[in-house]
Amino acid sequence: MRSNSDRRIKTLELWAAKMRRNVVDICMQRGGYAGQGVALSDVGACIYFDEMRPDGKGWFHDRFVNSNGHDTIINFAAMAELGIYTMEELRTMGADGSHIDQSPIEGARGFEITSGSLGTGVSQAAGIALGERKKGSDK
Repeated sequence: MRSNSDRRIKTLELWAAKMRRNVVDICMQRGGYAGQGVALSDVGACIYFDEMRPDGKGWFHDRFVNSNGHDTIINFAAMAELGIYTMEELRTMGADGSHIDQSPIEGARGFEITSGSLGTGVSQAAGIALGERKKGSDK
């Protein structure tokens, strides 16, 4: 009999495989940072499908801060599986007139910070956490 841990790992491996397919699909359209997305699929699966808490409104109670904008394709790949973005939308990433940038800006669905400047995520995450603590939140 498989333990819950074995089932959990198998489920996360399946999510990671779906995310890798999403990354390749997105990058086949207009290019992009496929290497980062494929390499981070296991990490992204663990974060999005095992650690982050949904808030019941189709969004997350927790926040994911990624200061390296070149890695955010993994966020998009996960959010496609969660129904936050469609693959049709994501295939337009980086195209003229698309609302989806390769390095997302604050306000894009699923992103609370502008990413791209390496190393800014720690200070941004600390600021978000301090603000939430001041409000008495457990986010």
